[in-house]
Amino acid sequence: MKKTMKKVFASVLALALAVSTFSLMKLNASAEGETIAYLSFADNAWAVQYWNDGNDYSPVVATTAEVTGNGTYTVGLDFTEAGGAPDIAFFDVEISNGEAAFPNSYMTIDSVKINGEEVALTGTPYTSSDDGVATRTNLYNAWVSDATSVDNARTADGSADGITPTPVDGSITNINTIEVTFTLGEGVLCNAAGGEVVTTLSEESYPAFIAFGGDVTEGDWGFQYYGDGAASNSGDIVATNGEIKSGETTTLTLEFPSEVYYTWFTAPCFIVDDASAVSPESTFEVKVFLDGEEVATDLSAGKSCWAEGTGDYTEAQCVRIGGGYNEWGDKYLAESPKGFTTLTFEITSTVYLMSGGSEEEAAQNEFDPNGTYHAYIGVQTPTWIFRNSFDDATYGKDSGCFDQLGFIDGEWIAQGGSFTDVEITGNGTYTVAVTGFDFSGQFQDQPILGTDGLFNLLFVSTDLPVNDAVVISNIVLKMDGKTITEQETAFMDPDSKEVQKVLLANIWNNAIPELPYYAAPTQSIEISFDVSGFANDAAPAATPDATSSESQPAPADEATPAPVESTSSSNTGLIIGIVVAVVAVVAVVAGVVVAKKKKGDK
Repeated sequence: MKKTMKKVFASVLALALAVSTFSLMKLNASAEGETIAYLSFADNAWAVQYWNDGNDYSPVVATTAEVTGNGTYTVGLDFTEAGGAPDIAFFDVEISNGEAAFPNSYMTIDSVKINGEEVALTGTPYTSSDDGVATRTNLYNAWVSDATSVDNARTADGSADGITPTPVDGSITNINTIEVTFTLGEGVLCNAAGGEVVTTLSEESYPAFIAFGGDVTEGDWGFQYYGDGAASNSGDIVATNGEIKSGETTTLTLEFPSEVYYTWFTAPCFIVDDASAVSPESTFEVKVFLDGEEVATDLSAGKSCWAEGTGDYTEAQCVRIGGGYNEWGDKYLAESPKGFTTLTFEITSTVYLMSGGSEEEAAQNEFDPNGTYHAYIGVQTPTWIFRNSFDDATYGKDSGCFDQLGFIDGEWIAQGGSFTDVEITGNGTYTVAVTGFDFSGQFQDQPILGTDGLFNLLFVSTDLPVNDAVVISNIVLKMDGKTITEQETAFMDPDSKEVQKVLLANIWNNAIPELPYYAAPTQSIEISFDVSGFANDAAPAATPDATSSESQPAPADEATPAPVESTSSSNTGLIIGIVVAVVAVVAVVAGVVVAKKKKGDK
């Protein structure tokens, strides 16, 4: 494939989203130099592509537009010389000047025409960035079925969520032309249900602290702090925390017992009841001091604020403020802070909150409080060894590919390992596990968990219906008998609308609370969880049978060995069925994405 792996991977992962003519999207960047709008496109076989970067893959004729300010623009692609595009895998509008995307304007998609005929569009737009050089309005993506909410470009990697209708389906083939007309201008933000969002100045105070991850000596991550009471390796770090409030200045400080050898990331954070209500229009004046001396800060180097899980705080609670440093992300400081013992952020804030619009109610599927249900462990590695969700149409419970770990090379190839799945018969604690597989080894001359030693996905899939009456909580993850994380509230897969699926790791979803560092398990992964909402308690636990797919609940503190898991994203997750089509592409770059998840989003 001639398209660069990095760009293909980014586009494969981009959420597909159709937008209605009344829905507006805010672009998030700056405009300097010539700014170009264009369409990006690929068919399902990756035989016909366009990316505005030389286009030596096929004779595609592109209509681009120089963006000079607010106004209406038309972009398009003509595949006639290429013999027509066989189908559509995805297409999107991109605006770029090669260094940053377009400024704070709002975009309305006015019309989309395929082969000269207008396509009806529904839904709410979102922004997705491509390494900071383009702002993408996703229009269609064949690999993404659904997402849940608009995040207005505040996620850690510059992407945002959105609902995903289908303006184009597989019945549209032999595409000769695509034409998209859009308007940049002033407007209002809209939520996922299409209602107008009202933005107001916040008068509240929010607890604030400095999140930090760095070295005492090279590569040891010996200095970590994520707020008082958080899971931190803080040692003798002395933190002076404060409060964020509009119109006021707060000073946050970390004092270290010895010089910081290297800073992997640092960011001021504040805690709110609902991070999704904090508007990206909020502003923060940030000054940074090392041992009392101010250092230059480039606040235009990234977002002003974004929701991101930090320490014990989920993305729904924590908002990070720009102005710090991230080895794998935004660098508001020119270089990694080092050789200091006191780090200070001085922040003057203006916080806006968004409200209004009607929200779609969560689905309430039928739940039998006297019924019997089941749970299964799921996993995916960067080398694409996997066990999918039990209900996956191609590789699920009834596929013959569910009793061992395996991979796809034209056909399913089993790789061993035993699973402990459970039958849920009432309120109680249950444990699912995978044993007998060494994830620290090599696969096809590559580390099974990649160079960064992380799972792509780790999860528990269940046939418990999505219903407020039945609740999964108190998740405990152990690897080789060692507790890795304990989470009181389960992170549920927003893409699973009918049955409950608990996500512990998903490299494509920044909203998931990050797992602490873990060594590749050599013997076992187990996940324990509580279930409540049944009319009765479960029968006393029996000893789990690792060869059985329907064992009884086991106590959470039982030292039953268990290995790994994985999951999908509200921003997008590639299930293995998708991976089969693009495995050669994604495998090459999976390690890069994993590295960001491991340390860059601490």
